[in-house]
Amino acid sequence: MTAYTKNILFTSLLISITTIPLGYSADQKKQFYFLGGGGEPKGETTIFDGEIKRVGSFINNSDWDSTVSFNGGHAKTEDLMRSKMAKAKNAGPFIEKNYNAMMDEMIAKLESGELKAGDQLMVAIDTHGAKRSIGKDAEKTHRVALSYSEAKELTNLSGARTVDLDKLDKIADLAGKKGVKLAVADLSCYSGNLLNIKSDKVCLISGSGPEQYSYGAGTLKVGFLSFSQANTFSSKFFDSLKKGKNLEDLFLSARSSSTDTPDFPMINTSAGIAINDLIYKMITPYLDYNNDQVSNFGRQYGRTGDGFEERICNIDSNHHQLIDLLKQYNSLSIVADESGRNSDDFKALRSALEEYRSYQKTYEVSMRGKFEAEKEVRNIFEKQFPNDKKAWSEYDPLDFLTIDLDLQIKRYQEYADREKNNNNKYVAVMMDLTLSQLKKQKEIAAYVKANLSENSKAKLKAQEDAYGKSGVTKNLASRVSLEAKKVFNTLYKSLKKPESNPCRDFVL
Repeated sequence: MTAYTKNILFTSLLISITTIPLGYSADQKKQFYFLGGGGEPKGETTIFDGEIKRVGSFINNSDWDSTVSFNGGHAKTEDLMRSKMAKAKNAGPFIEKNYNAMMDEMIAKLESGELKAGDQLMVAIDTHGAKRSIGKDAEKTHRVALSYSEAKELTNLSGARTVDLDKLDKIADLAGKKGVKLAVADLSCYSGNLLNIKSDKVCLISGSGPEQYSYGAGTLKVGFLSFSQANTFSSKFFDSLKKGKNLEDLFLSARSSSTDTPDFPMINTSAGIAINDLIYKMITPYLDYNNDQVSNFGRQYGRTGDGFEERICNIDSNHHQLIDLLKQYNSLSIVADESGRNSDDFKALRSALEEYRSYQKTYEVSMRGKFEAEKEVRNIFEKQFPNDKKAWSEYDPLDFLTIDLDLQIKRYQEYADREKNNNNKYVAVMMDLTLSQLKKQKEIAAYVKANLSENSKAKLKAQEDAYGKSGVTKNLASRVSLEAKKVFNTLYKSLKKPESNPCRDFVL
């Protein structure tokens, strides 16, 4: 073979090597949308400022084409966005018009082929989130808070303007059909509802379960609870947005290293869904807690004594089923892990669950006493005031005793006097009737309080004291969450399949 021939062969080999597909081409599109920051009170800053810095670092140090619609109305937060997200296109504040425009923009790009097979599209949502509605008109996903409005409470975001995330369902469907790599990360409260979008062709990640709060950089997403900025799932997730990382590994790392928040981040890989199906519903009650801002620990017990013992029986049954299930998984994991570390993780979770259940049992004693006292109150109503049923029947017996009737009487009296002075006789008569009802209620409440047995009074006091001390459940729930995260990773490793999935294939 001549030198000339060798050169020709070598050149041909170089050409063939450089034309081999490597899963990436120079014209591959990578588009990133960052949305949220709504529902915040008036002021110069928001609880999302830490996330702006983290996401800004990713945007400025990557080659992704980024679009941001975040916050609105907070001067220092806006300045921070301009300085930390200078490379991103600013689509304006996170209001409904801009949200719909961006959703429609993504849909148009997918339908037109502007985003084609192999391209990457990532959507990150970081705002206050609401619990999913119930009923025939319920959204598929859940609602999140928009800017220029303040969320006043933790569950339904009353006071805030909201929008549902259901358009993501169409985006996921289109991306799957077009072969576009789509990833959606919803880090708001109750974001596990994102996984109601069913697709094995896109990557879906949530900051918590459908029944839990999510926690942000330094505070609860809808509330005012402080946590270490370094140890929340969203902080870890955004910190890990680095070139070359895949979203499955990034999720697992962020999940296992978020340490002191009672949440339940989710991922829609086959392993993630399997674990959710196995343990999520059973572990959910152990993530409830009380403190100055949150009071969901007692929601399992109901507001009245009707069916209380049956509920206790169900709670106990759920506890034993979960403990037995963990023992079974423990046995299987020992075989797979000769070091015994997996066994220790399962034992630690069972211990945390037992500690939580032990506290529940103590609290249930006080609840039982409360409901026994409630029966006595109802008996007094029925025996002493049978002809005034309208005055008390619309209230739970114990709630009736806590109404501030003096304040209501004062307000209605002022209203009635004003209407009489204005010669509005019809309204004045209506106010007089209402005042008569309120005064009768005050009479009934005073009688019950004076004639309630000392035994019932002691039981009500005991429950009041127990509720006052129930803030310890925050630490109990956090410990359960911490140990459950270790077990989640153990189970995930055992269920993880070698073949690719949309989250593992989504490489930043």
